Amino acid sequence: VTARDVSSDAIASTVVVFIDQGSEQMLVPGDILEAYEAPETNDKKILSSRVTGELLVIDTKNATSTAVVIKSKFELRVGQKIRYKQ
Repeated sequence: VTARDVSSDAIASTVVVFIDQGSEQMLVPGDILEAYEAPETNDKKILSSRVTGELLVIDTKNATSTAVVIKSKFELRVGQKIRYKQ
């Protein structure tokens, strides 16, 4: 998540967000993505990531996309990692 359209640091449900991935990364309108947090590893242990919300892509350009937050379990923040929903 690279930007949002609200003034708070946290991002709530039904907010438009801007993503630094677009059609060059094969995103298309209608794709569902999930925002997640990857925990810091300690002593080379593999820890699972925590999904914090879901995004619906509504528009794409070559290197950027616009999405709507359709679900948030926890606060989403600028800089949040995203991936296709698993």
